[in-house]
Parts: sequence; C-alpha cells; structure tokens
Amino acid sequence: MKTLFADDGEWRTSQVVFRRGRQRVVNQRRTALDQPAPRSLPWQTRTVLITQLGPGLQWAGSDPGPHGLDASWRAAEPTQPGEFLRWELFRQQLALSGDSAVHRRLRARLQVHARAVWRRQRDAWRTRVDPPRPDAPETVPAASHAGANTLGCWVSADGPVATEGVRYRAAPRRGHDCRADYRTDTTATDASRHRLTVEATLLLNGVAHELRLNLAVPLRRGTYALQACAEPASWSTLQLFDPWHNVSYCSQSQPRATVVLSHIDTLRRIVAGTFEGELQTNATPRQYVVLRQGRFDVRY
Repeated sequence: MKTLFADDGEWRTSQVVFRRGRQRVVNQRRTALDQPAPRSLPWQTRTVLITQLGPGLQWAGSDPGPHGLDASWRAAEPTQPGEFLRWELFRQQLALSGDSAVHRRLRARLQVHARAVWRRQRDAWRTRVDPPRPDAPETVPAASHAGANTLGCWVSADGPVATEGVRYRAAPRRGHDCRADYRTDTTATDASRHRLTVEATLLLNGVAHELRLNLAVPLRRGTYALQACAEPASWSTLQLFDPWHNVSYCSQSQPRATVVLSHIDTLRRIVAGTFEGELQTNATPRQYVVLRQGRFDVRY
C-alpha cells in the first residue's frame, strides 16, 4: 500500500528514445527518496512524453505509442535489450532514425531478432507437426487397411532438385495431417466425374512439402497410370510442392508414375493403396524427385 500510494519518490529518465524540438519520449524509473538505486517493479517504470514548459518546468504526458510519431520526430538512443524493450518501438526507431550510425545499429538488431523469431516459430511448428521420437527414427507407416489416415514413402533424388541446390537423400518419410476426399459428379460426362484426392504434408530438409494425389477414376481395385499436371483436370496426377523454394514437382506421362488401389471399403469409406514414380518440374532444365514404396490408408 505504501509503495503504490504513499511512497515519496521521483521519476528519473533512464533513456531518451525520441526527440522533437523541446519534446522527448523517454523511459523512466521511479526512485524512492531514501533509496539510491531505481526500482525494478513493473509499476515503477514508464514511457512518457516530456514537454519542456520553461526553465526547470516540464510536463509529463502519456506515451504516444509507436504509431503516434511522425517524420518530425527523430530516434535518439537505440533501445537496448532489457526492461523497456518493445520491438514495435524498435521498428519505429528504425523508421525515424536520421543518424546513419544509429540506423545501422537498429537494423542489425532487428535482423537478429527476426531470425530468432523465425527459428522459434520453425522449432515450434516442427515440434507440433513432427514431434521428436527418440525411441524410433522416422519411417514409412506399415501397410494397413483400417482407415488409419497414414501415408508414407521413400523420397530421393540423384541431383539438385531446387533452385538453391537442395538435395533429398534417400530416406523414409511419413505424412502428417493426412486427409482424403472422394467426389462423384453425376452431371459430368468425362472422367472428371470421379475424383479421389489424397493429401498430406511431408517434412523434407526441415521444410513442409505438400503431397497431393488426384485420381480421376471410379473407386475400383487396379493399377492406374498418372499423367502430367499440366494436362486437363480430369487426368490423374501426383504433385509435390516445395513452398520454401516455390518449386512444384509433378507426375509426367513419361517416365511413368503409377498408383495401385489395393483395398476399397465403400461401407466404411476406406481406401488404401500404393504409389511410386518420378516427379519433374516443368521448368528447363528439368529437376526431379523420386518417390518409392509409397503407401496410404485413409478414410474419405
């Protein structure tokens, strides 16, 4: 109670953040008269707008916030990592900095912060989508016909398969967030009236790749050849998309890629099968990735 309402003290400026004429935006800490050091309690720190009214007289107004400053302001002292650190204020300092040396310091710190944030987001996503399993390495899911919503395959390439020379070593991969959908359009007259879509996410080199199988056939057991993705939508295709490098690998008429539907249960709405083949880019020179021993068991 004494600290909040009855403690005599003074606000001492610890940092001048922005300047404009006789006005300053400052970070302050409250120091009790009987204590030599500033306090570190949350309610004993503030960011305020100081206006000089006359000799020895100034007015402390409310914090204008990072969006309440225009080009008439200039950054004074770069914000230091610590108690008063707010990254939106840091970016505002960078935008309003008229000093090239301060600008370089601010930009370097923001870049370090942006990379750290990106790494934390990436690690959090990997933990959520692909949690570490110290007891067993990643592997292709076992073959099943129970509608387990599983998908997996061996992924490999003999050469560079992306614009930055990323290579995929031969390794088993299991899909995440596997889902399937089967639709029948009674109004269509061509092969597009039947369409089975199986989708999943594969982690390759730490990047989430989207794998999509479109099978424009009635649900019957058998082996089906896949065509090029650039052909009509009624054709059956297999596509692997790398969003990091903006590269899409698609099935082609040659070399051949195939899908085998080995189990179909229309009552329980389960479809299972296998797939394999070489996927290529449409750009020149062709880049490719090979999928082997692929299998899926999904509910639609």
